[in-house]
Amino acid sequence: MSDFEETLAEILTIEFPNSQHVDCFFHYTHTIYRNIQKLGLSSEYVADDEFRNTCRKLMALALMPVSLVLQAYDDLHDSVLESSSKKFDLLKPLFSYFENQWIKNVDIQRWNVYGIHMRTNNNAEGVKHYIVLIFCCFS
Repeated sequence: MSDFEETLAEILTIEFPNSQHVDCFFHYTHTIYRNIQKLGLSSEYVADDEFRNTCRKLMALALMPVSLVLQAYDDLHDSVLESSSKKFDLLKPLFSYFENQWIKNVDIQRWNVYGIHMRTNNNAEGVKHYIVLIFCCFS
């Protein structure tokens, strides 16, 4: 598990061809939220429950079985496109980004964490931080 470092993913695939490399769920959702901010939608995300829930449903696709992800994405995307509400018009660029980045560019198997007990690499990063502190104190 890593945080979407392409070089690391490529090396792991070469060195451990029988392993499955999955990216960190926290970093996946954080990347989507950063895109929400980039699109100027963070105030809408904070203020509007329905808007925020739609964004979170998009993020939650990573928690579904891989076989259901594309249909769930299509259903969510269609509901946004069919909405006449102006706030949902704001979501269209986010869906474009998601489709181009997470559906077409990155293999769903890589960002999908369904059935995985540890979905983030936060524990590993915490241990790394602790080890660095120990070595800094004694060097």
